[in-house]
Amino acid sequence: ERLEFHFGNNSKGKKMFGWLVVGNQYRPLPIGSSFDRDNGTFCWQTGMAFLGKYQLFFIEEDKYGNRTGRKVLVNITSKF
Repeated sequence: ERLEFHFGNNSKGKKMFGWLVVGNQYRPLPIGSSFDRDNGTFCWQTGMAFLGKYQLFFIEEDKYGNRTGRKVLVNITSKF
């Protein structure tokens, strides 16, 4: 299935960043995912290899350097 998250329009000079969190490490977003920083949209086409729980972390930074973090927990289970 495809997951899609919309964090809002980024047209007000904001920057957005995203990571996969594994333990205490921040890693690149998962294979099969894309993150459009301009409009704040994260998409992930998952597959059978991705069963389990995943923690994603996104930061939105305004033009003054103020940051807001968003944690997203994803639990991928089998249909069967």
